[in-house]
Amino acid sequence: MKKKEQEQLNTLFQARKDQNNWQTQEELQKQALHRLDARVQFLKNTQKKNNSPEN
Repeated sequence: MKKKEQEQLNTLFQARKDQNNWQTQEELQKQALHRLDARVQFLKNTQKKNNSPEN
């Protein structure tokens, strides 16, 4: 393989690796946001129960 071809392949491999890493980071952020949303909803529901006239 010529040096130029090898450089192009290396560039492609690196770009693919970067893209996979970016997608993984994005997925982790979505999961964290989802957990945070669930926690906020749980706390809102708990607060409603504690503020209800029954207590």
